[in-house]
Amino acid sequence: MNRKDAIHSLVNLIAYEVYEFIKANENEYKDRWVPAIYIKDSLGLNLNAVPNANEQQGATGWLFGIVARILEDDKLVEYNNTGNRAFYRSKKT
Repeated sequence: MNRKDAIHSLVNLIAYEVYEFIKANENEYKDRWVPAIYIKDSLGLNLNAVPNANEQQGATGWLFGIVARILEDDKLVEYNNTGNRAFYRSKKT
């Protein structure tokens, strides 16, 4: 496996761990919609994305955004935006 394939494999592994987390927690929420902020906070997915020398600092959910999109593209989760809050739930199969 080359490095590109290895990196993509690891990102997909992260995505599927997030998917399992969503599935495991959605019964605690109305209509199974798990708040994105709960997912990011619980899994520590707010990370710094800029070099130390950059003026703009602060943790963001960039990694979560990537893995959530992978899960949407694979038709494993649904996305809902209410006001300024985002929610995810697994798709029923």
